[in-house]
Amino acid sequence: GLLARSPQALILDEPLAGLDAASQRGLLRLLSDLRRNTGLTVVVISHDFVGLEELCPRTLNLSDGVLTPAVGDVS
Repeated sequence: GLLARSPQALILDEPLAGLDAASQRGLLRLLSDLRRNTGLTVVVISHDFVGLEELCPRTLNLSDGVLTPAVGDVS
């Protein structure tokens, strides 16, 4: 599989879209464990940040082509 190649980063575009709440929690738990256990960088592109706090401790907002730290992000 993909992870057998030992990537340094995983880029996910709207990974929670279309999933029910239980599936979202399961995927977030899996990705969080993967990040913690392997040091893998996980980049998530999403319009909905609910539930992503644990997985993504640092966030950026993109608006009109400008990247800015998310409100409350101290990183």
